[in-house]
Amino acid sequence: MKKTNNRTNKAIVIGLMLMFWMALPVLHCFAQQSFPMQEWPKIITIGTPSPGASTHILFVGLGGMITKYLKVRSSTQALGGSEPNVRAIGSRRTDMASIDAISMTEAAKGIGRFKEKIPVRLISNAFPAAMHIWTREDTGVKKFEDLKAKRFMCKSSTSRIANDSAFQTLKCYGFSYDDFVTINVSHMPEGTRALRDRTADAFWYPGILVPESHYTEMTMTLDSHLVPLGEKQMKCVSENFPYVQPGIIKGGVYKGVDKDVPALVFYNNLVAHRDLPDSLVYQIMNLIYEPKYREEFEKINTLAKIATREIALKNVLVPIHMGAVKWYKEHGLWIPELEKRQKELLKDIGESR
Repeated sequence: MKKTNNRTNKAIVIGLMLMFWMALPVLHCFAQQSFPMQEWPKIITIGTPSPGASTHILFVGLGGMITKYLKVRSSTQALGGSEPNVRAIGSRRTDMASIDAISMTEAAKGIGRFKEKIPVRLISNAFPAAMHIWTREDTGVKKFEDLKAKRFMCKSSTSRIANDSAFQTLKCYGFSYDDFVTINVSHMPEGTRALRDRTADAFWYPGILVPESHYTEMTMTLDSHLVPLGEKQMKCVSENFPYVQPGIIKGGVYKGVDKDVPALVFYNNLVAHRDLPDSLVYQIMNLIYEPKYREEFEKINTLAKIATREIALKNVLVPIHMGAVKWYKEHGLWIPELEKRQKELLKDIGESR
């Protein structure tokens, strides 16, 4: 009887040991998923444009998810345009921000308006946008060349990407500012109002690639359309101004725009300080792209729905954060061309990560 009991006890012990060893990977996984991790900051601050803007709403929502799932307090600071947002990352006033490609690239390299390098790293392209060229139906403008001698709002003191891409486009068409009655446009409502009031014949200003409320409202009350750009000229612009690329604004988005319109597109970028912990950035990537969280993320607003992994690595201009690199590698998005590009970009700024 004792031998039988001993055999039974040994079998139980061996069985328990096997169960323990089999459970180790699961226990390890749970240990890894215990948030917040020790190296993480107590609070993460995200810089955004002005309050109420779609981008601001998007990152307020993402901050809420960071607090909810990663157990790190988050806050947002509406600092205005891209330049103050990237400078705030440099001073560690913020940890992450949504900025345009010009400020991101100049800051990383310490050129242009940035006298010193700011260790900014790309997490992902947040969402696509495009340069919109709007005109009234009664102007007779069908193609870009028809804008010559018209009252054209193509200078901007508030949007560098709008101002500089317009200037490059004029050059690629063989025009200069002198060929137009040029007018400054500081924000989207100013342009739509000028068309309605007939103080301008056309205006050039960016917009996200989903219906912009100001543009939608304008097209509902004013007969207007978008002016297409030529393929040759768009290629010329992107070669001289790599922050924009040839693309389209899809037909059907606005009243009066039934067909796809060739336009210059660019990406608004989610960036972070180089020293934001890799493990935290990795988990933020999960919140944005993993199916487990994706439905909740897309409910934030329309921008969240077009912030997809398919555009995350388009036209990479600065080094990618190492936490994001790990995520891209694990999800099969890190191709040899990106590895080569990452090394080139790091070498260009004299850094290793």
